[in-house]
Amino acid sequence: INGLTITELTSLLNKAFLEFVKYPNVEITIDEYRPLSVLVQGEVSKSQIYTLDGTIQVNATSRINKANYFPTVFDAIRAGGGITDYADLSRVEIIRKETLSNNGGKKKAIVNLLAERNGELNSQNIRIYSGDIITVPKGNKRLSDTDFGFMKNTLNPEFITIFVAGKVQNPGKINLPQRSTLNNAIELAGGTRVLPGKVKLIRVNNN
Repeated sequence: INGLTITELTSLLNKAFLEFVKYPNVEITIDEYRPLSVLVQGEVSKSQIYTLDGTIQVNATSRINKANYFPTVFDAIRAGGGITDYADLSRVEIIRKETLSNNGGKKKAIVNLLAERNGELNSQNIRIYSGDIITVPKGNKRLSDTDFGFMKNTLNPEFITIFVAGKVQNPGKINLPQRSTLNNAIELAGGTRVLPGKVKLIRVNNN
C-alpha cells in the first residue's frame, strides 16, 4: 500500500472484499503519522533536507480525544533556520509528488506568505507532505522593515546558536533568544574573567 492515499486504499480494499462481502464498507483511520522529509532551499538560513514530525499533538489529554496539528510551509521554513533579508515571500514555490490516482508525476504551487498579514493564513500557509520541495526565491530588493520584522518574528526560530570564546567563564556554544544582545551572550557564558581585553564580534552576513 506504499504511496496510496486513504481514499485510494479504501477503494482498493472495498473491491477486494467484494469477493466475500456483498456490501463492503471499509473504514481506515491513521493511528500515528510517520516523520516527513522535505527539501527547503533558497533564501533560508540553511538549504538542505529536513525531517519534521508527521503530526504534533495539541492539547491532548488522552489517545481518544487527541488533536493533531500538521506541519505547514511555515514550519518547514523555520526548520531551515528562517528567512534572509532578501527572501521573496510573495512567491514561495512548493513542488509535490502527485497521487497515483492522479497519474503520479509532480505538481507545483506558488503561495504568497505575505498574505498572512491580510488574514489569508489558512489559504497560503498550506500543509506539507513528505517529499515536498520548498523554494524561497530571492527578491529584487531587500524586504521592507515592516515586512521583514513581521515575517522574521513569524518564520525565524525562537532561539539562535552562537559561539562565545576567550576570557569568559564558560566558553562554547550557547542558545539564546532571537532578540538577545551582546551583553546577554557574555552573561550566559558566565561573564568575563579578569582582564578580558577588547570584545570582538564576528557575524556571517546573508550574502
